[in-house]
Amino acid sequence: MKLGLFMMPLHRDPAVTLQEDRETVILADRLGFHDAFVGELVYAGMDWVDPRLARRSMELMATEVMPRVNQAIVAVAKPPRPMAVTREP
Repeated sequence: MKLGLFMMPLHRDPAVTLQEDRETVILADRLGFHDAFVGELVYAGMDWVDPRLARRSMELMATEVMPRVNQAIVAVAKPPRPMAVTREP
């Protein structure tokens, strides 16, 4: 089973949101999580006030942000650990 992390947009201090999210994702990676989803970094502020802004945010996410995230993941990805197989005689 692969574990995933989804972080809700709940922070004590909005000024340190990115730092807290980054530290949490790094910890999740060290603990063996496969995916991490951070909702508040994508659509925050005024995106939803104007449908054009919301659409533009989605376009930028698809064409600029996610390709860079995927490249970064591939660059630091570790091959999966082989599973130990034991057989009783």
